[in-house]
Amino acid sequence: MKAKFLLVSAFIMLAQTAVQAEEKICLYNYGHHEQHGDIAVCRESGQLDAYDGAKVTGYNNTVIKAYDSCQVDAFGNCQVTANAKVKVKAYDNARVFANNSAEVDAVGSAYIQAIHQSSVSGHGNAAIVANGNVTVKAYDNCNVVASGHAKVEAYGNATVMLHGDATAIAHDNATVNAYDKSIVTANDRATVEAFDESAVTATKDVRVEKHDSAKLNISKI
Repeated sequence: MKAKFLLVSAFIMLAQTAVQAEEKICLYNYGHHEQHGDIAVCRESGQLDAYDGAKVTGYNNTVIKAYDSCQVDAFGNCQVTANAKVKVKAYDNARVFANNSAEVDAVGSAYIQAIHQSSVSGHGNAAIVANGNVTVKAYDNCNVVASGHAKVEAYGNATVMLHGDATAIAHDNATVNAYDKSIVTANDRATVEAFDESAVTATKDVRVEKHDSAKLNISKI
């Protein structure tokens, strides 16, 4: 029985190794290319359209357009357009344009522009512009501009500007400037400046400046 178990285990390991061996790694430095599945590395000034779950790493001044369920790691000044359910990790000065249901994790000084139902998590000094039904979690020193029905959670020293019907929840030392009919819930040591017809619900330790027809509700929690 033990020998049979070992034989089955060995067969599974060989099958996994065979699957891994089937993944090809393609390198693109220049020109425009398409990648369907497998693994690709794009450098220098290469341009790549990725499909079918491809795993792509982009460096330098590359331009990547990713579709389906691809995964992209972007470094340097790489520019990524993420569609469908693409997942992107953006570093350094990478620029990402997220559409549909794309997911972006941004660090460093990355710049993210997100629309539709995409979601963004920002760390470091990332800059995020969100419009539509985008959800954003901003940490550290991130800077967020949100409009439409975007929803933002701000932590650390993040700075948020709200327009339209956007909403924000501010924690720690986050700062929020609210305009139009945006809604803010703030606690900890957050700072809020409210304009137009925006509405703020804040705990007693939050610093709130109210202008125009903005509304303030002091929470007892």
